[in-house]
Amino acid sequence: MFRNKIEKGDFVITCEVLTPLDLNFDNLIGSLTPLRGKIDSFNLPFCPLGRLRPHSLLTAQVIMEHLKINPILHLAARHQTTLGFEATLLFCQAVGIENILCITGDAPTEGEGNYCLNSIDLLNLASHLNKGISFSHQQLPVATDFLVCAAYNPNRINIRAENLRLKRKVENGAKVFFTQPVFNTKLFLERITEAKEYNPGIKIIAGLSFLYKKKIALRLQKFLGIPYKYIEALGEEDEAGLLLKTAQAIRNAVDGFYIIPIGHYDQAERLISRFEKNGIA
Repeated sequence: MFRNKIEKGDFVITCEVLTPLDLNFDNLIGSLTPLRGKIDSFNLPFCPLGRLRPHSLLTAQVIMEHLKINPILHLAARHQTTLGFEATLLFCQAVGIENILCITGDAPTEGEGNYCLNSIDLLNLASHLNKGISFSHQQLPVATDFLVCAAYNPNRINIRAENLRLKRKVENGAKVFFTQPVFNTKLFLERITEAKEYNPGIKIIAGLSFLYKKKIALRLQKFLGIPYKYIEALGEEDEAGLLLKTAQAIRNAVDGFYIIPIGHYDQAERLISRFEKNGIA
């Protein structure tokens, strides 16, 4: 569904899902079922923030079986070797996962990370497998068929460096880009316009994240470029309403929205309902 729509040029909506640490997938499916028919895919991060969670491949299979939705599997370069990634991608091909998102990932809070690969290396690896060639340039008996996605951070202070990385990601096979959460719409629109101008044909899925508390917003302010005005409004306005305003401001410049409810899937449903009422989804 997601892949077909994004390749046709249709607007898409996705929602991030966290693999439950308690392994209670009945509760998870119960929480996600109301979103079926309202979203096009679920983003499945692998150990986000470098913290332990069960493997997102498990969540992918549960979602595919019970909700009949093909997810977007996040692959973090910090957490596996080259051979491990190749094995994982061949497994994904075998079970029917169509969409992958290649990122460098956060340093793990337990043990040491793997620093021999970054997101661009991972994109290169996935693109080779799509041609039936291993990372070591050996011909394989089967080729994968993934929609290869990557990340883009329009909030980065050194935007020139970020745009150079964007170009390299495109050169290594990325077609769809998921952004960091958007809070400063003016800055976002300027940077996305430039990114699309120099990389024609790319698709941009804008991140829309709930924060829930001012304390969280202040902690993330520098990294995400959250304006003080937005932080002040958190305690006074309904957050779904704030995100709706953000979505309305950037709707015509992007190809979809990526909702990050941080485990509160009922909030994602509320936000999508606002989209529907206001004709932006």
